[in-house]
Amino acid sequence: MKTSFGKQCAALALVLLAGCAGRKVDVITNVDPAFDFSKARTYRWLNTPAATIFQNLFTAANVSVDELDARIKAAADAELAEKGFQKSEEAALILTYGVAASERMLSNPTPSTTDWNPTQDPKKYGSVVLALDFLDPATNTRIWRGAAMTDMMSGEGREQVQGVIVQILQEFPPKK
Repeated sequence: MKTSFGKQCAALALVLLAGCAGRKVDVITNVDPAFDFSKARTYRWLNTPAATIFQNLFTAANVSVDELDARIKAAADAELAEKGFQKSEEAALILTYGVAASERMLSNPTPSTTDWNPTQDPKKYGSVVLALDFLDPATNTRIWRGAAMTDMMSGEGREQVQGVIVQILQEFPPKK
């Protein structure tokens, strides 16, 4: 039975949504030190169609990108509300997100011809990244990014969307 990479990505997305107890995902953040976040307490979502964000990663597996989009946005909205941020059309920040997936080969040492071991064969693995970006509405430039990456084959970091969003936004807003 051959499984396409798109179906594997969809499976990861469903696990993220359904949630399972797991290890912490890898999170990185990047901030524009010149931007003053102390006065920014409102945000709005950038109006980007979900199909554009997911770049057709999940369509092969009949996963609703609209449902994934809604869940990601709801999780971010809830976490930002807890931090005292409000949605507003006249916002101090614009929020958007992106999802990317990649497939790689993990190359083990070449087996010897006399002592072949099947565990030494190259193995496929994939990773998925969910990145949240805050933009400055005045310049339309990114002023903060938080991204979480998970190895989709090992199950590392396969938590529900809410948990991933909480981890990404843990360092938002940045402290001076």
